[in-house]
Amino acid sequence: MDVIKNKSDGLVRFQAIGFAPLDFEALKKDSKFKMLLKQTEIFKNYKLNWFSEAKKRMDKSFTLIEKELAND
Repeated sequence: MDVIKNKSDGLVRFQAIGFAPLDFEALKKDSKFKMLLKQTEIFKNYKLNWFSEAKKRMDKSFTLIEKELAND
């Protein structure tokens, strides 16, 4: 739940962002929802691996730059 403060009247309001299921048991059995969760997991792992590899490449680049600067 996010807290939102209105600039005009200064009142604080709470706003739910996202999806709140009404029937958890039905959701657990829903094959489309399970597929969505699996696809979400695959995409998040893809992004995590991409950023991890990008960090490794940047670290290698920084090491090469430091070596070149040390040689001067």
